[in-house]
Amino acid sequence: MVRTDGCFYQAQTELYGEDWKRLLYSEETLAAKIVARVNRDPRVNATQHTWATCMRRAGYSVTALEDVRPNAIRRMEREASDRADGEAEFNALLDQAARDVACQKRARVEPAIRAAQDDVERSAVRGHQHDLGELKTLRAEALATARRLGSTTE
Repeated sequence: MVRTDGCFYQAQTELYGEDWKRLLYSEETLAAKIVARVNRDPRVNATQHTWATCMRRAGYSVTALEDVRPNAIRRMEREASDRADGEAEFNALLDQAARDVACQKRARVEPAIRAAQDDVERSAVRGHQHDLGELKTLRAEALATARRLGSTTE
């Protein structure tokens, strides 16, 4: 629930304008859709599979790029109480990070994601150019207002 009687909401509306929330939520929804489409792109799936194969060969049980971070967090939490074990685990995590980078480079993850994202964004943004332009204008106007207000208080 959005409390439209709160000070923050009212100040935000005054600074950014009446359409701010609608445009912001539309942009966030569009961004989420873009990420989902990029993640389903065959180029991204193929390069992620190549990356995961490289990681598995090095002894890491992962299938998707996002699997590395939770694995690292679990491992650090498990060793947090013992300094010696923690240091050894930290070194193991550094090795894992180095392997992750090497596998991403070998699999060419970044170029595949960039190409997919460029294609998806180009088609997704086409139907939202007016709203995105309006949101950009509201942000620029709010920044100018904030600068003006900031310069009058000094």
